[in-house]
Amino acid sequence: MLRDLCVEDIVVDDVPAIRECCAARLMRYLLRSYPPLTAVVIALQWRDNERVLRPADTRVLLTLIERWGAKKAWRMAVLSGFFLHRDLPVLPMMAFDLNAMSDNDCRSRFGFDHAGIKNLVVLLQLPAVLTTPAPHGDRFSAVEGICLLLDRLSYPRSLLDLRQRYDRFPSALSRITTCMVHLVLGAAKSQILFSDTSTPTRMEPYVRLIVHCYRCADGRRVDGYILRASNLLAFLNGNRDIVQNRNVVFGDSAYPNNNVMVTMFRGRNLPAWASAFNKRMAKVRVNVEWGYAQVTQNLAFVDWDRQLRIESMPVEAIWLLSVFFTNCLTCHWGRNQISDYFNSFPPTMEEYLDGVHVNVD
Repeated sequence: MLRDLCVEDIVVDDVPAIRECCAARLMRYLLRSYPPLTAVVIALQWRDNERVLRPADTRVLLTLIERWGAKKAWRMAVLSGFFLHRDLPVLPMMAFDLNAMSDNDCRSRFGFDHAGIKNLVVLLQLPAVLTTPAPHGDRFSAVEGICLLLDRLSYPRSLLDLRQRYDRFPSALSRITTCMVHLVLGAAKSQILFSDTSTPTRMEPYVRLIVHCYRCADGRRVDGYILRASNLLAFLNGNRDIVQNRNVVFGDSAYPNNNVMVTMFRGRNLPAWASAFNKRMAKVRVNVEWGYAQVTQNLAFVDWDRQLRIESMPVEAIWLLSVFFTNCLTCHWGRNQISDYFNSFPPTMEEYLDGVHVNVD
């Protein structure tokens, strides 16, 4: 019955607008409808967006009611900030409990199991409690934030679908998701572009991962333009490990041949060895591009065109973050389709996330 109450229908006397909020209105209604002690107990048990009354304020409010009466005590409490949203605790009321989910449920919804999610939170050095920017100040745990972000990206679910699991309004879920996108991407962006922690002895394991993700580009742009705009050649030439170990990138036929990039042999009447090279590399090139398919398979949200609306959603950030989590999934499970084909193994999560730390300051 209490959940069906429409607080906008509750009439209140004149109170300074800056001090008024939904919780104050509910408390006024409860004091009018119930004895003071009953009203306070209901306020403490109320669960909608937050508690109506903080437990720490209970004794003070009851003292005010005993001394001044319910009406004046309520007004004094409002003016003292008892019911301000930013002062209300959220964490004790969270409905989301990762420990209540099995490993199979976690893997189907997030891609990671229990150990993987907790390891991800630890390696990213996320604080135990996070808060969305003012003026809303939604507080949530690091585990809930990572799970919500993965849950949102793993399948094109609407915020209304997620409301029941996380017991938050869609607006709060949207703010938390956006906050986590910027926090994690800010820490992992350099790792998505190229891992600075890669050394000559660890370069080999990274050939299974997407190690250089430039940015989103218009579909009308040709390959040559994207190569020049990405500044990839200058980046490869400036990387000492790549130059010293003579690693090269195999590119499209539209790309140039130089000391860091090679393409197929062009022309007719090619020697047998050149034709064999082209045939072998054409097959390998297709297999390498399985990595892009894995991004959309693991995190199907990025493949739902109707939901990815430019100007109203950080589409580029979501794509880069999806690449990052795809790499994390590959490292956590120790394999993927590409590593199986090339009979090689990716780095561990600890190696891949070395130096990637979230900064909330």
